[in-house]
Amino acid sequence: MIADTREKFNYIAIILTGYSEFEYAQQAIRNGVSDYLLKPLDMDEMRTALEKAVRLAGDNQYLQQREDKAEAVRSRTALPPLSEDKVTDPLVLRIVVYLKENYRSKITLADLQEQFHYSERYINQKFQKELGTTVIDYLNRCRIQNALELIRKGKLPISQIGWECGIGEYKYFNHVFKKYIGCSVREYQSTLK
Repeated sequence: MIADTREKFNYIAIILTGYSEFEYAQQAIRNGVSDYLLKPLDMDEMRTALEKAVRLAGDNQYLQQREDKAEAVRSRTALPPLSEDKVTDPLVLRIVVYLKENYRSKITLADLQEQFHYSERYINQKFQKELGTTVIDYLNRCRIQNALELIRKGKLPISQIGWECGIGEYKYFNHVFKKYIGCSVREYQSTLK
């Protein structure tokens, strides 16, 4: 029963039995039993076993909370679904493609004005209407999303990732990263380990 249910229900088991066979005790240990007590019950042994079980339960809860927090950080994304598939404006679609292909470069609204032959204000208004965010915010999200992938791969030093993603030097990269992900680059990196 313990072997079949312990992981599913995450509990600490103590066995109280009249069987003193070593084989039973070994099997209980393999199944993660906290203590194997023999009858007749000694209340001091039981008290000690219960205190140990409480400590183990606290440790397990702490480890689970830590793992849940780390998993939440690892699964963060800078580009929540912005419903790009629902974009109907051809100009916005072209800008999205352009930003995704050129996020490593320095891009300003003036650059987009020159590239697409529309005013900065018009471009930003169209973008805001279609995606609910500004062009620069979307560009930063693209950059951070790519930074997340580079950090997960672990092949580049953090100091270089900011440059690879078009953000620049580490201090500013860390500032932008923290704004979108909610933790520093180093904190995020340490949760991946």
